[in-house]
Amino acid sequence: MLFIGQAVLSRRLTEEAKRFYQKWDFAEMPGHPYRLFVSYRQLEAMMLGS
Repeated sequence: MLFIGQAVLSRRLTEEAKRFYQKWDFAEMPGHPYRLFVSYRQLEAMMLGS
């Protein structure tokens, strides 16, 4: 997992891991199906239950 700018980036190697992150609203980076990201705002909202 990598923290860049205003987002969290995750590189996943398996479909199972990809589905796990997508359940938590991580989205695919265009052109990179195994790179998923979520913004800090989305992450904060998830953590606060909003």
